[in-house]
Amino acid sequence: MRPYRADTITQRHVAHRHEVLDVLTDHPPALLTIPRQTERLGFRLHVEGVGPSEWVLTIWK
Repeated sequence: MRPYRADTITQRHVAHRHEVLDVLTDHPPALLTIPRQTERLGFRLHVEGVGPSEWVLTIWK
């Protein structure tokens, strides 16, 4: 994943109530910044480890 700002990702890809965005990352700081921003913007979030240093962050409204 390219290090885009979380607010850019959520505004661009999760615009409608029933859409879900899955973000695959291997960048540990994203586990702090993306959840903070998504929650601040009113989105829900689930984080799941999928490998030794990979995570899927699922974002929805």
